[in-house]
Amino acid sequence: MLSSFVRLLCRLRLKLRREPQKVTQTVNSSLPECPDCGHTLEKRKVHRNWQTDLPVIEPHVTCFETESGWCPQCQDHKHSICPGQIVTAEGAAAHGLGPKLKAASATLKHRYGLAYRKQSELFETLLGLKITPSGLCQSGQSVSSKLKGVYEEIAELLAQAANVNCDETGWRVGTASSWLWVFGNSENTFYRIEATRGHDVVVDVLGKDFAGVLSSDRAKAYDHKDLKNWLKQKCIAHLLRNLSDLEQKQQRGALRFARDVKSVLRAALKLKQQVSNLETAVYAKRAKALERKLDKLLSKDRNFSNEANRKMAASLAKQRPHLLRFLYHEGVDATNNQAERDLRPAVLARKTGRCNKTETGAETHAILASVIETLRKRGRNPIQDLTALLLAKKPTLNPFSSS
Repeated sequence: MLSSFVRLLCRLRLKLRREPQKVTQTVNSSLPECPDCGHTLEKRKVHRNWQTDLPVIEPHVTCFETESGWCPQCQDHKHSICPGQIVTAEGAAAHGLGPKLKAASATLKHRYGLAYRKQSELFETLLGLKITPSGLCQSGQSVSSKLKGVYEEIAELLAQAANVNCDETGWRVGTASSWLWVFGNSENTFYRIEATRGHDVVVDVLGKDFAGVLSSDRAKAYDHKDLKNWLKQKCIAHLLRNLSDLEQKQQRGALRFARDVKSVLRAALKLKQQVSNLETAVYAKRAKALERKLDKLLSKDRNFSNEANRKMAASLAKQRPHLLRFLYHEGVDATNNQAERDLRPAVLARKTGRCNKTETGAETHAILASVIETLRKRGRNPIQDLTALLLAKKPTLNPFSSS
């Protein structure tokens, strides 16, 4: 009896999952009589199936009729503008792309990596709309110009944030080697494409007086003297991989160093997971014990018979203040996974050869990718919100808080 009731609940649960929340139309096909002999059917039942499909898609063309005239009082030429109008040019340029189409093109390019040439084919196939790749490229540049203030707003938010993850990856602008940098946290993402991998990019984006915690790998740029007084967290995941590689190359007693340091780091990760379940005093005592163990393992007075272990210990000793900082800052992650996730779309684009051909293209990509990814992190619909930003007199992120 109980098993039958459970099966009934499971079937009901599956039925609720299958049924869509919104039905656009209902089509009925009744069957009062047998289609073969014409006899009246008995015990008739109604069955429901749902079919989700694309609607008939046609371009939506709006004609904006405006007026202009000369004001003798102001001694100036005045021109009216309609709500929702972003095309204001005249002559051959009087027919342009609307905000939603521009937003869709920007999202396809800078979030999903769809080249303008393929977008041109897609719009013609799906909408019957002929737009040249160069026209879409110009559209992207105009959108990035409109959203440059929003881009700078994202940088300001990160400069004031309690914690920021940072990383960089190789890039190309034309034939020149460059670097795509990313700065981000749970709500904001900021991309920057520069010819250098130096620390000056970090200072320029976050400001020399950055007061939050900077999480990163152990690249030299993050250890520059200009960042000496910054609070930092080095990626524990990277360290564990480095220590595992070291351990595999060692034998007998030389194995202990890597194993012991890994044990302390893993214990710290476990302790951070328990922070909400432990009393403050207990948590602080355990954290202090881990600090002492790590200090002992990396002590400058320790003699190493193995050269590889000595070099690793010296390297970690330089980073010692930045290894366990995550234990004391609530929003700071022990790893740099946030930045690596933010870099993933760029890495995929690079694999398919979709870097940038010009400096203008690099700036356009940095601006639009930053805005789109920030909106996505906040649980927003990038196309809808980009459309709203393009229609705003002064675009800002303020209306687009996390949903």
